[in-house]
Amino acid sequence: MNIQMIRFTRKPIIAFYIHGRQLFAFYNHWIMQYNGGADSEESDESHLLCEKINNANLDYCRRQTAFPDSVMERYLKEQSQFAEGFLFKDENLNVLGFMWVMYRGGNESQYRVRHCDALVFDVFVDEKMRGKGMCGRMLSYVIRYLKEERGASTIRLGVRKNNVSAIKSYKKNGWKIVGTAKFVQFFRRINIPYYSI
Repeated sequence: MNIQMIRFTRKPIIAFYIHGRQLFAFYNHWIMQYNGGADSEESDESHLLCEKINNANLDYCRRQTAFPDSVMERYLKEQSQFAEGFLFKDENLNVLGFMWVMYRGGNESQYRVRHCDALVFDVFVDEKMRGKGMCGRMLSYVIRYLKEERGASTIRLGVRKNNVSAIKSYKKNGWKIVGTAKFVQFFRRINIPYYSI
C-alpha cells in the first residue's frame, strides 16, 4: 500500500492518497454572501464574452479544475436544472476564466444549496489575467445574470480561508464573510459534515 500525505502551501488542504487516488482531504472555508451596495465596484464588462459551459467547451475547464471529470459531467447532465457553468472569453476568443453556479435544491460537491438562491463555485481566472480585475468583471456579469434572469436575491460562495487574493477580490466586489465551514472530503465526493448553505 502506497500512502502519501501532501500539504499544499497555497491551499489549506491536507490530502491523503493511495496509488494516486485521493482518499480524503481536509478543507477550511469562509462562506461569503454578495452584499452589493456601495462597496462593490462598477465593473467594465465590455469586451467580455460569456458562453454557457457545455460538452463542446468542457475540455478547457477539465484542464484547470480540481473537480473530477465525472463531477462536471454530472452537473451538465443529471443536475442541469440546478447548475450552470459560465466560460468567459475576450474579443479574440481567448479564454479568460470560468465559474459554476448551483441553484437552490442542487447538491454541489462540497455543499447542499438550501438557504440561498445561488452558490458560486469553482471560480477560475487564467494566470495571465490575474491581478487585473478579471474576477470582479466575471462575477459582475454572473451576478447581474442571476438577479435579472434567475431572480436570485441571496448569492453565496465558499472560499478557502488562506486564498488571500481571492478573498480580497471578493470583498472589493461587494462580498461579505457570513460563516465558516470545516469538513473532510472522502474520495472527492463525500463530505463530512455535508453543509447546507
